[in-house]
Amino acid sequence: MIDTASVHEMEMEEPEYFIAVRLKEEYYATFAQLTADNIENFLAVIFEGEYLSPNLPVIKAKISSGRFSLGPYKKQEKAEEVMQQLLKKS
Repeated sequence: MIDTASVHEMEMEEPEYFIAVRLKEEYYATFAQLTADNIENFLAVIFEGEYLSPNLPVIKAKISSGRFSLGPYKKQEKAEEVMQQLLKKS
């Protein structure tokens, strides 16, 4: 399902890391409908029974671009590990 994923650092008091995810184009419409149907609900990304994001973001609007972020992660190594898990199943 995932086309690309990359880790980005955000400068804060303590650095935080986010994973920018882009779905394959054939999943854009399904993801857009899923997010449209679940506004004000949580978005959970689960892999082998484990939540991959340290927090559960609330869907505020339909996401038709096929792009979303996971995070923040306190350690770059953890963000890289999660990114590899995402890419392994795609």
